[in-house]
Amino acid sequence: MFDHKAPEEIHEIAERYKRKDEGYYIKGPYYLDEDIYWIIHYLRRGFLKNKGVMIIVVDRDGNLIREWEIYSMISKAYLTPKINQKFIEIHEEEYNQLNAMKSYMISIIDGKGDFDINELYEDAKEYEINELINTIVAVKTDIENIINILVSMLSKWTKDREILNSLLKRNEYKLLNKFSEDIIINGIKTLDDLDKELSEHSKLIIYLTDLIRELGMRRDVSKRIIISINRYIHTTREFKGNIRKMIKLRKYVDSMIGERIIKIKKYYTEYINRIDTL
Repeated sequence: MFDHKAPEEIHEIAERYKRKDEGYYIKGPYYLDEDIYWIIHYLRRGFLKNKGVMIIVVDRDGNLIREWEIYSMISKAYLTPKINQKFIEIHEEEYNQLNAMKSYMISIIDGKGDFDINELYEDAKEYEINELINTIVAVKTDIENIINILVSMLSKWTKDREILNSLLKRNEYKLLNKFSEDIIINGIKTLDDLDKELSEHSKLIIYLTDLIRELGMRRDVSKRIIISINRYIHTTREFKGNIRKMIKLRKYVDSMIGERIIKIKKYYTEYINRIDTL
């Protein structure tokens, strides 16, 4: 099982350290700054599937890499789920969903949406609920700010053609690792913050609904406001559903990366033992 682009000496190294019951893949090149590396991944043939045994990392000159720092970075670049066009399409869809959320949040201030905060301000004057309305507006602003962070983050990785081409065509550790940090690690935290802020906003809106009923507003006023609030709650539930899907995807990928980092440590131990005994 070969990557025929690999230099001949890489194939020779692969054969030298192979055991009888093993096969291997040669993958690369992988880049760390300007340095080039190749991966040799050994697998033991099993009854139902092959089992990974060891990874060897080799530089462009055919030297075995023993340094843990370089070995772990190149192995991580190899084992991290690959960035492909489908992956980019998913994040482009997330980008569109987040922009839709942002537009909706803006619409509830400028009176173009189902729910009009300015209209509530007028009613608040009569029923002394200004403080609650101000809190609702403040949380809405926090939501918009978090959405802006997420949109900017996704835009960097899905709209910049140069970065996108590098992601899809070049196995560069630092770029892949930065993508993982931004989209997966920071993405989980920021999306979780957005989910919490939307929940807080919904709670305040529901509290406002209850308050309207208690204050005894004119029936036509309270009915109009409650209908618009119900529309808002329905829309934000859809948003929250989308956000939780985004979080679920990232946590799944993060768990895969975590499992593979554990594998790298096992592979490294086997690698050092094997090359020291041959």
